[in-house]
Amino acid sequence: LHAEVLLENKNALWSRALLASNRIPAGLASIEDIIEDMAAIVVALDPPASSGESSDECGLVICGLGYDKKGYVLADRSKRMTPKAWARAALQACRDFNTDRIVAERNNGGEMVKHTIRSFNEGDLDGRSVHVKTVFATRGKWTRAEPIASLFEQGRCKLVGVHSALEDQLTSYDPFEGQKSPDRFDAMVWGLTELMLKAGTRFVL
Repeated sequence: LHAEVLLENKNALWSRALLASNRIPAGLASIEDIIEDMAAIVVALDPPASSGESSDECGLVICGLGYDKKGYVLADRSKRMTPKAWARAALQACRDFNTDRIVAERNNGGEMVKHTIRSFNEGDLDGRSVHVKTVFATRGKWTRAEPIASLFEQGRCKLVGVHSALEDQLTSYDPFEGQKSPDRFDAMVWGLTELMLKAGTRFVL
């Protein structure tokens, strides 16, 4: 595609074709219009165990639940960040997408994850203004991801635009190959799980 070789793993839960069939082309609606069509939006965060040049990226994916009861992947802002930087990025995403909800994996940081977000206060970004829910991965990535992949197969989850790096992880991750933890993959799964499979979950301060 466009002179690029698109690779995918035959054991992956997602295929390029599956993602393409559930894509809403970018530019069809403004971000403001997209937000208005969402009944709920959550910023999903998968922080790395450490920070530095060799650390994993921080998964940061914004997901929405539409009034049509479908899940939407709205944006992927994942990158390598320090704790202070990912707290700022998560709060900025809340501001940009008009939500006060963050769901964050705490396997690598325990209560530090919530504390880092809640204690951030710079300019117009104040961690005390958001609701943070921390989740602990007691099951394997594959097991957690299967229900979300099934929703894509049913046409109940959509990608808004192209998210190249995230899509690379979705179509290449194979748990049997001992691969590096897929941060963007994890963040998307946490976000859509919270919206699609745990409807009515109460976010606590």
